[in-house]
This record gives sequence, C-alpha cells and structure tokens, in this order.
Amino acid sequence: MAYLARLSWDWLIEVSPDAEEALVYFAAVCAIPALAVNLSVRRWNEVQTCFTVVIVGSTGCALIWMSQRAGLGSTDTGRLWFDKLNPISVGHLGVTTLLACIALLPQMRFSVVRLAVVIAIGGAGLYVAVLGASRGPLVAMVAALGFLVCAKYGRWWVIAPIVLPVIWFVIEPLLSDAGVLEALRFSTILNALLSGDAGYDVTSSLRVEAFGEAWDRFASNPLFGSRFDLVNGGYPHNLWIESGMAMGIVGLVLLSGCLLVSLRRAWQLVQLDHWLLPLLFVQYAVGAMFSGAIWGSGPFWTIVAPLLVVGRGAARARPVALSSLSVFRRY
Repeated sequence: MAYLARLSWDWLIEVSPDAEEALVYFAAVCAIPALAVNLSVRRWNEVQTCFTVVIVGSTGCALIWMSQRAGLGSTDTGRLWFDKLNPISVGHLGVTTLLACIALLPQMRFSVVRLAVVIAIGGAGLYVAVLGASRGPLVAMVAALGFLVCAKYGRWWVIAPIVLPVIWFVIEPLLSDAGVLEALRFSTILNALLSGDAGYDVTSSLRVEAFGEAWDRFASNPLFGSRFDLVNGGYPHNLWIESGMAMGIVGLVLLSGCLLVSLRRAWQLVQLDHWLLPLLFVQYAVGAMFSGAIWGSGPFWTIVAPLLVVGRGAARARPVALSSLSVFRRY
C-alpha cells in the first residue's frame, strides 16, 4: 500500500512521465498475482506446484534451445539475446527450472527412470542459465543452493569454503587440459560470477552511479522518500536502495521486515523438507537486489506472498510414490 501511494502521488501530483506505466505494471504483474496466490494458498500442494514449475520451465528451456538453433537469438556479446527476452530473463528461467527439480527430491520416491528424467531437466535448466551468461541469475543460483545446504545441514556447511577450494585446486588443471571446462561451458559460469570488466557487463559502472543518485534522493527526504524513479527515468537495480529512495525510512523498515520474516519462514520450510519456496525466494530476492525494481519484480512478490502464509504450521514432508498418470490427473 505504501508503494502504491508513492506511485499514485508521483502520477497525480508530481506528474512523473513514467509513474502511470509503473503503477499499472506494479498492479497487474506484482500486486494482483501476489494477492491471488496469497488467497489460494490454503490449497497449496508442494508436489503439484513443483511439477507445474518443472513442466513450464522445461517447456520454456526447450523453446529457448530451439529458438537458438533456429538462429532467432544472438550470442554476439557472449550472452544469449532475443528481441523480446534479455539474458537475465533467460538465466532466471533456467535457474528456476533447476531449483524446482531439486525441490522435488524430498517430495517423491523416485525410480531410476524418473530420477534420470528429473536430472536431465535440471541439467537443461543449468544449460539455459549458462547460455544467458548473466551474473545475477548465476549468483542467485549459488546463493539459493548455499542457503539450502546451510539451512538443511547446519554446522557441516562451514567446511565447504575450506574443502571445495582445495578440491578445485587439484582438479582444475586436469579439467582445463582435457578441455572439459570449455565443453561444459563452465568457464562461462566463472566469467559471469567473477568478471567485472566493462566488456562483459557494460552496466556495472552505471549501476554504481544509480546507487549514488538513489541514496542522494533518500538523503534529501529521508522520512517519506522523494520519487519512485531516477532523474533519467531509470531505477537503482536494488530493491532495498530503491525502497529508501521511493518511501524513505518507512519503506526501508517495511521492506527489511518483509525480507527478514520471509527469510525466517524459508529457513523453517527447509527444515521441514519443503524446498521450493525457500529456493525460489532466495533466487529472486538476490536477483532483485542485482537487477530489479519494486514495481517490476513480479516473481519476487508472487513468491513472498505464499511464503508468509505457508511457513506457519507446515508439516514435515513425507516422500510419496506417485505414478506419472496420477500426477497428471491432478491438473
């Protein structure tokens, strides 16, 4: 409501040229879907939701792969571009598909064939994420998997920062000499995660400037914020900074509280082996902090809405044996 008030004020009083479009987009893509999911969450079914995301995601990955093979996409910059679909969206589609496959693991008893199918779909999601070669989705994937390991396995995760670099130091020369890294496009992942040069991410310096401008706007009116957008009509590409710019301390408190409660609920759900919402929450929260706007982060708000409700009183997941036919009958 606070953000809707800001957009309405900027549209009707401040006469911001982009406020009307942002208001309509926020209502149609963020607020209404989030409210709809929140109201229907009593009928939440983890297995069915996972299958839905896997089916939709695998279909999207297949269409992206076929479009690339047909020459409809461009990889001139090292990242897969389409006229109406940018590399960030491509990357997030692949990561979501992979995470949904992982979230299925504690929910079902798998036969060898079904497990192989799920692994193949997850691999396809990872391949599409690498094709996008966008830093935000790949960092979000690493953050989501790290959160899962940390929340599920407690103290054991702390050995990972020690053991994994040692293992990598041993096997990396062998893999490089054999050409395995390039064949698997793993070097693309490393470049996207570690590279900061302008040739790979031309917007890095611009986003730093946007952070500074947004912070100056917050400082000029720290109580209620100054405006929802920047002088050039852009946005800071970070929800937390943007909330301060648009709504001041009020917005910072509201967004921080929402994130903390969601994070706590996500942690609780992981303990109960309900992984889908926690994984997707971390993915899209991190993604929004890299390249998101409050008015345009539809997936983030649509995941936060059920997470705030499902996290209360959830029972521990019990793996079930479902036939493929029984799954499709649920739709």
